[in-house]
Parts: sequence; structure tokens; C-alpha cells
Amino acid sequence: MESRLDSSSELRMEKLVIEKVDPREKMRSEIESIKESEQLYKKKLTKHMAMSAKKKNEQAEEEGQKNEDGEEK
Repeated sequence: MESRLDSSSELRMEKLVIEKVDPREKMRSEIESIKESEQLYKKKLTKHMAMSAKKKNEQAEEEGQKNEDGEEK
């Protein structure tokens, strides 16, 4: 019975030691993950904004051509 208690208390102690070291590393990895996500988001947003601007320019050109041709106003 004592050996079980010893091994379980050892496991608890090991777990505590791991948890004491882990939070800083965990925070670093979370921060890195957030930074990577932010960079990916900015990249996608920039691409989306460029595509949106391109579409608006194309539509404006089409509208300008239609108005010049006198087809639609």
C-alpha cells in the first residue's frame, strides 16, 4: 500500500514540477501562434482588399464604357 502511495505522490510531484515549468513555455507558444495568426489574417485581408478594389475598378470602367456608348445610364 505504501508503495502505491509513494508512486502516486511521486507522480503528483512530477506533475507539479512540469506545470511549474510549462506555463511560460505555453504562453510563448500561444503568443507565437497568435502572431502567426495575425500575420496570416493581415495577408488575407490585404489580398481581399486588393481583389475588392480591382473589382470596383473594373465595374467603374464598365460603367464608364456603357455611359460613353450611350447604352445605359
